Parts: sequence; C-alpha cells; structure tokens
Amino acid sequence: MKALFPYLLLLFVASIVLAQKPTPIDPELQKLQADLTAAKHDTTRMMALTDIANYYEDKSQTDSALIYALRAEQLAKYYRNYHKSPKVFNTLGNIYTLLQKKTIDATLEKKYLELSGQYYKKSLDLAHKVKNEEYFSIAWFNFNRIYFDSSKYQYFKGSFELINHIQKKIKLTKIDSTLIRMTYARICSELDYEIGSKKFNTYLNLYKRFTLKTGYNYEYFCLLSFEQQAIIGKKSDEQHILKQYAIYNQSFKEPEHKEALYLNLAQYYFTIQDYKKSYQLCADFSPQKNDEAHANLAHYRLAVFGIKYMLMGQNTYMLNRNQEAIDYLNKAIHYMNLAENIIGMDNEKYHTLVYLSKAYKKAGNYKQALACNEEADVLYKQMHDVGKQALMAENDVQLEQIKQDKKVQAAQTQALLKEQEAQIEKRQKYIFALLALVALLSTAWAFYNFRKTRQQNAIISQQAAALEETNHLKDKIFALLSHDLRAPINRLIVSLNHSIESQRSTIQSELKGVQDILNNVLYWASMQLKGSTPVYTAVPLRPLAESLMSEYEHNFNEKNITFLNAIDAQCELKTDENYLKIILRNLLTNAIKFTAENGFIQLDCQIKDKVAQIIVRDTGIGIAPDKLQQVFYYPTPNAGTKKEKGTGLGLGLSLDIAKKLGGDIQLKSQVGKGTQVTVCLPV
Repeated sequence: MKALFPYLLLLFVASIVLAQKPTPIDPELQKLQADLTAAKHDTTRMMALTDIANYYEDKSQTDSALIYALRAEQLAKYYRNYHKSPKVFNTLGNIYTLLQKKTIDATLEKKYLELSGQYYKKSLDLAHKVKNEEYFSIAWFNFNRIYFDSSKYQYFKGSFELINHIQKKIKLTKIDSTLIRMTYARICSELDYEIGSKKFNTYLNLYKRFTLKTGYNYEYFCLLSFEQQAIIGKKSDEQHILKQYAIYNQSFKEPEHKEALYLNLAQYYFTIQDYKKSYQLCADFSPQKNDEAHANLAHYRLAVFGIKYMLMGQNTYMLNRNQEAIDYLNKAIHYMNLAENIIGMDNEKYHTLVYLSKAYKKAGNYKQALACNEEADVLYKQMHDVGKQALMAENDVQLEQIKQDKKVQAAQTQALLKEQEAQIEKRQKYIFALLALVALLSTAWAFYNFRKTRQQNAIISQQAAALEETNHLKDKIFALLSHDLRAPINRLIVSLNHSIESQRSTIQSELKGVQDILNNVLYWASMQLKGSTPVYTAVPLRPLAESLMSEYEHNFNEKNITFLNAIDAQCELKTDENYLKIILRNLLTNAIKFTAENGFIQLDCQIKDKVAQIIVRDTGIGIAPDKLQQVFYYPTPNAGTKKEKGTGLGLGLSLDIAKKLGGDIQLKSQVGKGTQVTVCLPV
C-alpha cells in the first residue's frame, strides 16, 4: 500500500488541476445565448429562453432548464395570443416530466406529475385557441403520456383519438408522422406478449407505414420484426433468419440495437430447441460499455443483462442443469427489477418467473416455486389487462368516430335539403310564369278568332255559330282545368311555405311504402309465373350492406334509429346479388317499420361450417310466439310504429328466395324486446 501512495498522490493533484481547468462551452449553447442577447422584442426573447430551456432539458440538466423555462413563462403570460406561446408551456411540461422520472420522493413525484399535466393542458388549450396545429398535436401527445402509469385505458384512448385527429389532415407534416410512429411504437412495446398475433401485426405494420427506411426508428422496426421471427420461427427458417441477421447486423448503427439483435438470435435457437447453441451465444455475449451517466442507457444495460441471464437460465433448465438455471434466472430477475422503472420488462420477467418456478419445483423447493408461480400469474393478468384496455379504447374511439360521422352526414343532408328547397321554389316561379304566358297566348288566340269570325260574311254564319259553340266548350274546359290545377297547386304552395319538412317526410314515406309494396307484389308474381333462375357471383357483404344503409338512410333518420353495420370486410359468399338485395331490403324494411323511434338495428354476418348466417337484429315491438310461423305462410298486413303500410308479403317472399338460393330463414322474437332474423345461405 505504501508503494502505491506516490501514485495516488499524483492522481489526486492531477484531478485538482483538471478541476480548475475551465469547462469549454458547447457551441450550440453559445449560439442560443447569443440569440437571447440579440433579442429585441419580448416574443423573440421568450422563444430564445425556451430554446435554451430545451437545450438543458435534452442534457438532463433540469435545474438550469427550469430556470430559463420559468423566465419564458413570465413573458408568455402577456402574449397568450402569440402563435408560438404553446411551445413555452409544453417545454415546462417536459421539464416537470423529467423531474418526476428522476426523483425518488413519492410526494415530489406526485407534485411534478400534476405540474406537468397542468402545463401540457395549458399548451393544448392555447394551441387550440391560436390555431397552432403542430403544438396542438405535440401537447396532446405529451398529455396522453401522463396517463400511461395511472390509467392505461385513458392513455390508449387519448392516443387513438390523436391518431384519428392527425390522419384527418389533408397532408401530414414530419411532426405528425413522428407522433403517430411514436404512439404505435409504444403500443407495440406494451403488447409485446402478443408478438405474432394478428392484432400485433396490425400495429407493427402501422408503425412501419410512418417510419422512414433509415435511421433509429427504422432499425427499431427491423428489430421488432426480427424478434417476432425469432419467437415464432421454425427450424426450416434457419437460413432465412441467419441471412436477415447478417443484413441487420451490418446495417444497424446503434450499438444497443445490435446487442438486442444478437439476443434475438439466441432466442430463435431457444425457440427451435437448439438449447446448446442458444446458451453458447448468450455465454459469448458481452454488452458494450456506454455512457453510464445517461439514465436511459444505464437502465438499458440492466435490461440487456436481464434478458441474457433469462435465456441462459431457460437453456440450462432445458439441458437439465437445474442449479445453474436457478442461479441464472435469479440474476435475470435482479437485473429486470432494477431496469423496469424505465424499460417495460413485464413479458420477459413473466417468462423468467415461469421457468424459475419450474426449476424450484424440480429442485424440491416447492415454497419458492409457488411464490414464483403466484408472481408470474399477477404479471400475466397485468399484461393481458393492458391488452384488453387497448382494444376497448380503440373500439370506443371507433364508435365515437362513427357517431361523429353520422352527425356530419346529417348536417350535410340538411344542407342538401335546403338547397333542394331553394331549387323547388325557383322552379315554381318558372312554372307560374309559363302558365301565365300560356294563358295570355290562349286569350290572344281566342280574341283573334273572335275578331275573325265577326268579319265572316253571311255565307259562313252557320260555321261562325258552330265556332262560337266550340269556343264556349273550350272556355268551359279551360275553366275546369284551371279549377282542377289551382287547388293542388295552392295546397303545394301552402305546404312548401309552412311545413316543408313534415310534408316532405310524409310524401317520401308514403311513396317508399307504395314502392316497396309494388316491388314485392311484382317479384312475387314474377317468381310464381316465370320461375327465374339465380345467377351466382362472388358478393362481398359489407359494401352491399353499406349501399343498403345509404338507401334507407332517410328512414333511419326519420325515426332516429341507430344502424350498425357489423359485417367484417372479409365476409363474402357466392350467391345471386339481386335476390340477396331483395331479401335484405324486406328484412330492413320490416325492422324499420316495427322499430320505434330511438331504436337500434344491427346487420351482422357469421360464417360457420361453410354456411353464411346474415343476421338482422332490431329492438322493435317483437312478434308474439303464436304468430311466428304465420308471418311466413299466412301473412296479415300490420301497421308499423308510425302507421306505415304494407302487404305482409315481405317475409314469405324472402323465405321463397332464400330456399331458391339453397338456404333458409330462421326467426326469433320476444314481444317488447325485438326480433332477430337469420338468413342462412351456402358460402
């Protein structure tokens, strides 16, 4: 120890000298400070202070960042209508979020979380007010992140709403694509336990859609794709997997991505049960040293060690080296616990606990095995709860979007009706002018004939008398026509001037009812007399249902009936499209007719055992049990909930057509609750 003393003293002196050497200023910071000094207006000074605060935030120097951001906030209070002011409050939200992540004091953590939420909300409201679309989206994205730890449902719902909002834009900006990409990346990360599933692939492809084919984000996408192949791959895929690994390993620039790629290769060999090779890859793996001062990199390093020891533990367990497996798996749990505050490790930790439980059980340590198994069950439930909340949030957002679209369509329909009313009024004026002109010309022609007959000589006096009699008869006809035309025209004028909407609805409803009655009678007669043959083609059901929804939109709106098209876009069957339309029109007509206002009608399709079941459900008045079969074979016309008329032939005609197509119709109903009609047709 004494021999080392001179060297230690030398190192101590050198450290003092180095400490006294002034720290060089970052050129980027120098430029930002120069911009602050040169600022001549408060708004320019406010943005310069914000830029310096963002600089310190990126360097994780929260104290300095907060000082400059609060100075910028003081100026922002006087310039709330300035379009760049939302940036100030968003920066403050980011700083308090960073402080919340760094603190270990629970009280301070809660306080910082509240402050970050308040500032993000201020930025969001102000961006909306000043119409700063860029910071409106950014603040919305950041505001959603507050719910990530407290309410996964709120986080996912806000995220899907933000994505819908952005995608409605005519042209997406770079910021828009970045926000959508980051959102889908987080969703993929949260649902990593579903890797290989249809839902996960959907989110992964959406993430790819908004990712440039270069840079950090593209590497992350490639890593997710490779991880998916590693987990669900087969022995026959080995050459393809190795080729992909070589390509990615050569193209990746980020060291952490290369390390994760290597561990995914080890995971692949574990998946195909080559446990020795998988173990050897993990044993040879040595992570590179990064800047441990950076919190995220430090936690990433812990996560890498956790995954390494997890794979080594799983492989040694499968190789019957049980004690080694227990040691490695406990190491993995240790590193995962240290890393999970920053990096989500639930899925990896779950699999580690499952194998650790098996290893303890094999070793006869049943108490530890039970504890690991219970902890794994808790993690499993947590992960799947997150997946359910994501799905629930996405469905809720889609339903809200459907309702919003219906409101927009209703407004557009209203505008169209007003435009049609204006056109009708204009056309009326032309008609009255034309009638007046006809009357004037007729009068002039009659007067001319009268003058001419007076000038006739005595030789044609009898003809003059006959002509006078003819004129008298003609005048009588004109009087009758005038009387018969004036009354309906006057009634139409009164209707148009006083209650156009109610009259239009009544007329349209009556005409639609008459049209349906005539169509049913004609089709029934055609089938009875001609014996027509179906023409089978591939019919996609969802577009067909959408066309029917448009056709009956007025009827739905008239009763304020909610119509849900629940048919999957992939649902298709081979049948006669015209016959199928007749069936569905009759079923929808009956559903609308016997469903009261504010009711609900749903059209769905299920394919079972090569039979398509097209289901029409309504919340109408229902059918009494003793009349269920009569409606097919002994129809009795009944008035609808708004006294709509019909022939009663609709269901019988539909059943005949269904049987002609090789199918059947089933009917279930409950009085006061509604009716379900199922059309069964071969695929």
